[in-house]
Amino acid sequence: MAWEFVMDKMNQYNSLCEIGCFNGRITIILSNYLKDKIYFGYDLNFFAITIAKLVNFFVFPRKNLFYCENAVKAHRERSELFVSVGTIIYFSENEFKKFINYLKENKSFKAFVMHEIFQNEEFSCANKSLVEGNLNIHSISMIKDQFGEDYEIKTYRTYYSNWERKGKISAIISIKKK
Repeated sequence: MAWEFVMDKMNQYNSLCEIGCFNGRITIILSNYLKDKIYFGYDLNFFAITIAKLVNFFVFPRKNLFYCENAVKAHRERSELFVSVGTIIYFSENEFKKFINYLKENKSFKAFVMHEIFQNEEFSCANKSLVEGNLNIHSISMIKDQFGEDYEIKTYRTYYSNWERKGKISAIISIKKK
């Protein structure tokens, strides 16, 4: 669902940075769509990044770039669109706030799309992240506060049953520079 959303919006952007790209499978799935786009992928899994580099070497020689680094560093890329599907929940609140501030300083940055688990603010009005084990369930209010008034932020509910729990929702958040 997140990638359908991104494809619908991608025509406006020349570059895409995927946070948590795993083995780069999205570059294969969207190969025709990404043909004329610049793609950057970040993931901490060394083996997955190695697979992504190998597969992309044969399918898209020297086109897509993959990095085995903490995705917080992805903000450095000269990318217009940043995408995360189920990865931001591994950023601590402080890491996520830093990432947002770095993104806002990135001259290329125009939009950010996240498909994640968020706090259900109808259930709890917290403006801080909820920590559960190694997951950080971020507050949509906190995200809006961090980006500020210069960004248009829209939330689209997705209702994934395995993500929906008391106090949590699944949603796509679209953030676009005004």
